[in-house]
Amino acid sequence: MKALSKDGKRVFVRLKKSTDFQLVLKAKGANSFSCSSRWFELKMLLGENFPHCLFGFTVGKRFAARAVDRNLVKRILRESVRYAVFSLDGGKFCGLKTVIRLKRKLPLAGKEIGRSSLKKMLRDDADALLLQLKGVIRQKTLSA
Repeated sequence: MKALSKDGKRVFVRLKKSTDFQLVLKAKGANSFSCSSRWFELKMLLGENFPHCLFGFTVGKRFAARAVDRNLVKRILRESVRYAVFSLDGGKFCGLKTVIRLKRKLPLAGKEIGRSSLKKMLRDDADALLLQLKGVIRQKTLSA
């Protein structure tokens, strides 16, 4: 399901090119921001020439060895972003490139921790991180 605004336009699009990921991850200065939570790290680049809000997700094999777990984390992040985008003003939210990546090794689902409790823990952490992003966007749009 694509995140669409009330008028049927896309609100966010996924980053896919490695050059876009590198642009965000290496950005420094007033238009960039980074924050982290227990499980995730977020880097953001704010610019007026981006037509949509662009989100990218990376989950390395180092932190989640099984492809099933990597896909689970990305699915949770996409769903969390989809809900967070609707809570922000669409016009102020355009022009944003964001990369969210897993920063810690996941416990093995089913062995070290239950799968449903792992999902809940990751979703709560992603929601808290996006709430921080929401506050930063408000500050940057008010100061501009």
